[in-house]
Amino acid sequence: MSTRIILFGLISALLLAAAAGAIDKVSIDSVTAYPGGTAVLPIDFENDQQIDAVEVVLHYDTLYLTVDSFSTEGGRVDYIEPENIIFVDSAQFIDIFVPDFSTYIQPGSGLLGNLFFTVNGSAASQTFEIDSTRWPHPIVVRHTSYSSGGIATTPDFEKGFITILDAPPTNDTVWVDSIGAIAGTEAEIFVYAKNEESLREIDLSLFYTSDNLLFDHVEFDGTRGLSATSIVEANAGLRQIHINLNYGDSSPLLAGSGPLAKIIFDVSAAAPVELAIIDSISYLGVTPMRFHQAAAEGGISFVPYFRKGFIDIKITTDVEDDTQNALPTDFALYQNTPNPFNPTTNISFDLPRSSHVKLDVLNILGQKVLTLVDKTMPAGKHTVTFDTKRDGRELATGVYFYKLETDDYTESRKMLLLK
Repeated sequence: MSTRIILFGLISALLLAAAAGAIDKVSIDSVTAYPGGTAVLPIDFENDQQIDAVEVVLHYDTLYLTVDSFSTEGGRVDYIEPENIIFVDSAQFIDIFVPDFSTYIQPGSGLLGNLFFTVNGSAASQTFEIDSTRWPHPIVVRHTSYSSGGIATTPDFEKGFITILDAPPTNDTVWVDSIGAIAGTEAEIFVYAKNEESLREIDLSLFYTSDNLLFDHVEFDGTRGLSATSIVEANAGLRQIHINLNYGDSSPLLAGSGPLAKIIFDVSAAAPVELAIIDSISYLGVTPMRFHQAAAEGGISFVPYFRKGFIDIKITTDVEDDTQNALPTDFALYQNTPNPFNPTTNISFDLPRSSHVKLDVLNILGQKVLTLVDKTMPAGKHTVTFDTKRDGRELATGVYFYKLETDDYTESRKMLLLK
């Protein structure tokens, strides 16, 4: 096998031809992870002709990332025996060589495999690039390439990133409602929090994605923010909001869960149908979302886990309008939001006509984990909330797929559960 590898590398060095078709491409996904946790990095590839091998050579940061393994399970080449796949991790380089010299890898696109990294505990708030490179071998030049009949071609390459989040010392979480609103009306959206220890102060720094949301004001009646001294700042041009809640050390916010504030937006009368995301941000690049512990709890400050929400903006039609025009014209399955998620995410899809719908969640091996929907549904836009704690057994961190099936349409998308 070593002779075959050397020959392949020599051919690669001598015959660096242009890729046969523009469709040839190797793509590294971009994912998030926590310090001390695992980053699961999908590698996808696309080929427009039959090939007999794929080689991917990557460069990564060994100071903060440690390679655990590579798996083709659930991908296009999972039929190839693991012992035939060459996987080398040396210094800052990874070399993955996946051959099929008998039946050949057929044209198509999809997952090559998943790289598993362990993240260093000191890697918080950093982003690491995973890029293509050349293996610095004194004799054999190795690089990301396809092999077809002994001739190596270089596919297009799209690098990926691993972003390491700030890991809170507890399971403290902030999350935002997901609601619907009509263009030309008012939208009220709650911001919630769970804190496991007493807090003297909270900074809520938020960003909204649509210019059709016009920030009006914040209310605290009936929320856990009512007992705090509050300061509200907003920057309409940047679509940012900062809410500071100061409880003080003498009467801190006790451990618990519930709404902290209610944000009121005016929805523009000219707004189209759209999904306006409410996400976290560092306000004006200075003040991040942050919990400040009471002095009795240690007094440290940290960034809690955050789950974004959205305002699903709809429009109305006059009575004389043909209401059928408001219905979707095609079947569609959309990317889940939020993604990555924990423990809930929303899956939306369009039905141009009444259909029997089956919506399944699958693991990376393509095995069904659970069924979210299995019934006849009317035409229109639909959203299903997937709650890993409510809808089934506890799921491990990793990549999952959700699959929509009707009599006339089948589509799948992937999602990432992070804990």
